[in-house]
Amino acid sequence: MLRHRDGRREERTVARLQLCTGPAGGRHWLRHPAVAGLASAGLARLDPLELGLDTAPGSDAVLDRGGEPVPGLHAIGPCAPGGLWEITAVAEIRRQVAGLAERLAPSPCSPPAA
Repeated sequence: MLRHRDGRREERTVARLQLCTGPAGGRHWLRHPAVAGLASAGLARLDPLELGLDTAPGSDAVLDRGGEPVPGLHAIGPCAPGGLWEITAVAEIRRQVAGLAERLAPSPCSPPAA
């Protein structure tokens, strides 16, 4: 059974299936104490395909148990592939970090807020 992101389901017969998410899939992130603590407190959840942490569409904002973004909690890189698919290359991670830094901190040349 193939489950599309839009909720459609499609039955297919195949000769082989190749799993490319690693031996543990996304659940291995739940073994990390920090992630496990966030999940048990309801501040994070796995994405629908259980590839990693669930983030808001097109964003690095982590979604809580109810699917709402958690203010100030972001996930970048391979722990959050669901919203942006697979993010493992250094250049991609660097772009994610730069984008997050721009949103979190003012420009070094900006005058302090009054």
